[in-house]
Amino acid sequence: MHYLVLAFFLVIYSSFAQAKIVVGVTVWDGYSNADESGKYIELVKRIYPDEELDFQFTSYNRMTNLFGQNGFDLVIGVAREDVPKGHFPKWRLDIDYPVKAFYLKSRKDIKHLSDLENLTLSWLQGYDFDKYISYSHKSYLVDTLEKGFRLLMNGRIDSFIDFEYNIHKDYSGKLHSLELLPARPIYLAFSDTKRGKTLAQIYDREMLKLRDSGELKKLYTDDYEHAGFAHFQVNRPTIIIKTDDANLHRAKGAENLHSLEAVLYRLILSQLTQFNIEFVKVDSHSADNLLTAQQCFANKIYTLTRAEQNYFSKPFALYTGARLFSMKPLEVEQEIELADFIKSPNLHIGVTPSLLYSAPLMKELEQLPHTNIVEASIDVFAQLKELKAGKFDVKLAYPADVNSHWQFIGGQMPYSYSIKGMPPFAIGHVMCHQDDINQQFIKQLNRVLETLYQSQAYYNLLRQAAIGTSDSDFEQYFRTGFNLDNQ
Repeated sequence: MHYLVLAFFLVIYSSFAQAKIVVGVTVWDGYSNADESGKYIELVKRIYPDEELDFQFTSYNRMTNLFGQNGFDLVIGVAREDVPKGHFPKWRLDIDYPVKAFYLKSRKDIKHLSDLENLTLSWLQGYDFDKYISYSHKSYLVDTLEKGFRLLMNGRIDSFIDFEYNIHKDYSGKLHSLELLPARPIYLAFSDTKRGKTLAQIYDREMLKLRDSGELKKLYTDDYEHAGFAHFQVNRPTIIIKTDDANLHRAKGAENLHSLEAVLYRLILSQLTQFNIEFVKVDSHSADNLLTAQQCFANKIYTLTRAEQNYFSKPFALYTGARLFSMKPLEVEQEIELADFIKSPNLHIGVTPSLLYSAPLMKELEQLPHTNIVEASIDVFAQLKELKAGKFDVKLAYPADVNSHWQFIGGQMPYSYSIKGMPPFAIGHVMCHQDDINQQFIKQLNRVLETLYQSQAYYNLLRQAAIGTSDSDFEQYFRTGFNLDNQ
């Protein structure tokens, strides 16, 4: 009987070992060529030298959108947010270059993503850059990079979108660009199965051997330093922080950041060096957006219900309540009762239908006559540009947003007025899945936050964002919100 059981497991093992590894891959010149050469493909061959590898070439869109349905054991060169159902190893494959919108300044001056609205945009078929552009536009997909850049140079399109490293030297001196996506780590993503997880373990083990032997540096040549392999700490836990704020992707490097969150995280990350931290952009309203092991949300309001199933950090951000902003001074002597105030002088207020405020404020908005309401853009930056351009007289906005964005809009800062019934401030926390690694992460994060509470730089960032609040009121909000009076 024992021999029969042993024989059975030998058959199972043999069939697993002899099964070919099906690899999904997209053609990237020099990295994954159609003839099965290139750095990434060569790396996979070295990781699994004794396995039969079946490289199946397809578009990036098809490879990622159908992941789990197309029989791939692994796919090459994907970002975490593009394969949410994949199993990811510790070791990255590379750090991709930024995705940029290239344009001719003689035809268009694109300073912000909102400037892409109503333009004709082009990119390579097989990519889904559309999901990162929240403005209406015309799309014109092309088969080759050469065609895309040629259309741009001939004025047939307003912008061509692609990875920074793909721009040809003949065009680089003639074009300007705006970053659509920052540089992001890319990976081999494995099927979330026992087989996929075993292959991922092999990958992590062999990557360490290749790095320590010097073979990885020889294979990657000039890309080795860019990929960050030399200083990668394999024993440092990776924490995935989910956010709908694309600015957090830039928190580690960009000079100009468009959100208070991103600026605060930059300070936090400079002191939180015990973890590999990656930001992943998600739709915060998606029902499928759940936390799993070693995952957190960047910014959540504490509730008892949430706290039953998640770990919460100490407060990391303070946001003063929404105010009414206007480019012209208003005759106001006290807190505004919104509905009556808007009706009285027949002002036009910009309202974004999908934007949620506090319940009392939502009730007042519902009382406004339709003739007083002008629909505002979804994007906050675009809303503030519309306010400056006079599309409406006044706009509800959060002071932190106005402070972050107005530096890029320019000109006189709008006037602001407090609204009756509006909560004076709200507190943001990091919320994490309950697991041992996240427990360690929250513990270390709280230590960093306790230090930052005493930092003048941290205080000044929050104070600067609290437009319209007096120094004495802000001091009280800060001490109350961060529970400093009890220390």
